[in-house]
Amino acid sequence: MNTKEALRKAKSALAKTGLKEYYLDALVLLSHATNKSKEYLLAHPEFKLSPDQKAIFLRSVNQRKKKAPVAYITGNKEFFGINLSVNKHVLIPRPETEMLVEKGIELASKHAHSTVVDMGTGSGCVIISIARALKNQSQLNNYKLFGIDISLEALKTARQNSRKSGLENDIIFLKGNLLRSFFEQQKDLIGKPLIILANLPYLSAGLYQKLPQGISYYEPKTALVGHGDDGLDLYRRFFAQIRDFRQSNISICFEFSPEQKERLEKIINNKIPFAQTSFQKDLSGRWRIGTVLF
Repeated sequence: MNTKEALRKAKSALAKTGLKEYYLDALVLLSHATNKSKEYLLAHPEFKLSPDQKAIFLRSVNQRKKKAPVAYITGNKEFFGINLSVNKHVLIPRPETEMLVEKGIELASKHAHSTVVDMGTGSGCVIISIARALKNQSQLNNYKLFGIDISLEALKTARQNSRKSGLENDIIFLKGNLLRSFFEQQKDLIGKPLIILANLPYLSAGLYQKLPQGISYYEPKTALVGHGDDGLDLYRRFFAQIRDFRQSNISICFEFSPEQKERLEKIINNKIPFAQTSFQKDLSGRWRIGTVLF
């Protein structure tokens, strides 16, 4: 089987399942199986797959036919220009989450010598992207960076990605349920500028039921579904902990589902009414990112 034949068969098989990007999926899976770039494969339709490469490719196509995410099949996902390892223990990084990274970099540039905390770090995509940006600006040594998650398997993946990115000595990953244990352990940070990036589970049970099969069946439910009827109980607890910490000079940026904006505004006004809150839309014009300053 050569490149041309492999792509033709895979495109036909994947198209029948209703997948919209069946051609790109086929090309990515072939690149994964052969360890050749997509550009090389397109330029060399005569390239012949070895028996092992053919077996890997056909197995990958069968997995994709069952709606398994391409990132889980290949074990990799590009995010903010970084190739990250992903697996069933972490969410696949979304393009809209890059907004959280951009906002984090912006806040860090305004608050030199601050501590940056990534709540619900998962694969580490947010804090690693920020760390690399600071490193490229020769500013990394001016910050303390932390990634916090309740899942040990997620933290294992995040540490692996920090090593791949050459940042294993620049980010501290900690197991924790929101911020309480972090505040208790890092008392030396009291009074110093603090930037918190939060991408906590926020989907309600109703929203979760509406997700595509490729997400609800394969990605970790605990990283998607929040507590409470509206999915926002974790954010209620999070903002209550911020209030109880009783520190000023805190900048918070968080991600949410568009229809939750008004409810989140009420939660923030109830927990920390003295804060300045703003919201930002994503590229599709939907509310996605919130910022809280005080």
